[in-house]
Amino acid sequence: MSEALNNTLHISIPMVAVVFAMALSMLIIPVVWRFAAKLGLIDKPDPRKVHTKPIPRVGGWGIAIGAIIPILTLIDFSPFITSYIIGAMILFCFGALDDTHDVGHFTKFAGQFLAAGVVVFYGDQWVQFPPFVGLEGWTATLGKPFTFIAIVGMVNASNHADGLDGLAGGVSLLSFLIMAYLAYVADGMVTAVIAAASVGGILGFLRYNTHPADIFMGDTGSTFLGFTLAVLVIHLTQVDHASLSPALPLLLLGLPTIDILAVLFLRIKGGMNWFKASRNHIHHRILDLGFEHYEAVIIIYSIQALLVISAIFLRYQSDLLIIGVYVVTAATILSLLTYAERTGWKTSTAEQPATPIGLTIRYFRTHTINITELALKVIGILLPLYIVIGALAVESVSSDFGVIAVILFAVMVLDFMLSKSRGLFLSSGVYIAVIFIGYLTTFSNDFSSLLKLDLAFSAFLALLIALIVRYSVEKKFQTSPMDYLIVFGVLAMAVFGGRYLQVKDIGIMVVKTMIMIYGCEVLYSHAVKRVTLLNLSAIAAMAIMGYRGLV
Repeated sequence: MSEALNNTLHISIPMVAVVFAMALSMLIIPVVWRFAAKLGLIDKPDPRKVHTKPIPRVGGWGIAIGAIIPILTLIDFSPFITSYIIGAMILFCFGALDDTHDVGHFTKFAGQFLAAGVVVFYGDQWVQFPPFVGLEGWTATLGKPFTFIAIVGMVNASNHADGLDGLAGGVSLLSFLIMAYLAYVADGMVTAVIAAASVGGILGFLRYNTHPADIFMGDTGSTFLGFTLAVLVIHLTQVDHASLSPALPLLLLGLPTIDILAVLFLRIKGGMNWFKASRNHIHHRILDLGFEHYEAVIIIYSIQALLVISAIFLRYQSDLLIIGVYVVTAATILSLLTYAERTGWKTSTAEQPATPIGLTIRYFRTHTINITELALKVIGILLPLYIVIGALAVESVSSDFGVIAVILFAVMVLDFMLSKSRGLFLSSGVYIAVIFIGYLTTFSNDFSSLLKLDLAFSAFLALLIALIVRYSVEKKFQTSPMDYLIVFGVLAMAVFGGRYLQVKDIGIMVVKTMIMIYGCEVLYSHAVKRVTLLNLSAIAAMAIMGYRGLV
């Protein structure tokens, strides 16, 4: 068996965890949503909060349950797994209690102490090799209390980071992605699967949490994420990959730890209650400088991405260098915020002229209607054509693809005939057809000889989509912080998939597929009629793949 195939099979378990968890999360959240009011899972506005209307706090149910079920299914039990699951369920119960009744800080800490205690003292997960100590390490007398406090601290850091739509989920997702990669290259399948399942749970939640959010994760979700991050980073650096620098958790956990330490400092300095919520978190301070909600989220995403990516390149460096990078980053962020606040700096407002870039974008939006309309028409022809050609031209279609394609063809045709509008099954079938074509064209020998031409088509399609998104006057299709995470994930898969995982084709497939999915989104956002070339091409492609797979 080839090395590439071995790697592909090896990475399939975490990939299954991602998809499984995401599907569960997206199914669980709407169910709990229906009972949110009866259960008291409603987050009401107050002067400290950003939202102005009651929002259901049900996202944590999808994140936690969506992640835990795949973990129970895909990983064999051990004292570590048992302790993690017990700790996660303890925090889930205490978090749900807080989301419904707003319990006090002592009750919250009781749950956090219980969860951390189970992992440290039953699961025997503790920091034996901290920075600067060397190979002799710490004794359990020192290491276990330190780990206990660190886990509780990270749970609270994640909880406090949940202040803007998509913020805590997106920041945690970036950390989990890098942890999954580092665990994968070290054959730490347990860590990789837990991180991947957490990614899936978050993705299912972010479907409903992108600004303006329909739901919040609540303490149920934020404490689960903080606990999982803390436990995984300990297991990764102390068990899976002991050659990693013990200072690496600073970069992997990233901005939430900077935020919680800065907030604690400001509260102590101002003589405030340590545990009373306030508006001195980093995201609040960025908003107060005049940035819009999604801009503040993307700024924080970018800082977090910088920190977690640096963990890959600095993973074998000295503790002093890693701590130095972290301290310099934290000092730069906090110094810039403090300077802006003291000088009264604000972003451009209605009273202030827009930046040259903003004026240029405004000009193009008002003078390039024909260009965006032309780009839309070109996508409307090229993408359906590529779908049909891909189904016809690939070398072969396996029987399992054929069976699925036939079933989806029947469902799509039935939905097309019975639904008066673009039905859910029809549009879902279009996206599945795009995924099938992305996979088949990537791994087909017939298309591999045309790789450069295939990538050139994808790049051209991406350029057309960018023109529509950026310069469309109607703004029917808008980007969001969720798109930032998707682009980050796609680029990471493309870069690290080829350079480190030795499964370059997976990276290419993901990039192509995501571009085509965005193309579908653009076409659907501007579609006026139910009968479109895109729908017809997907139905035809399913018929072709079904026939070729079964004959």
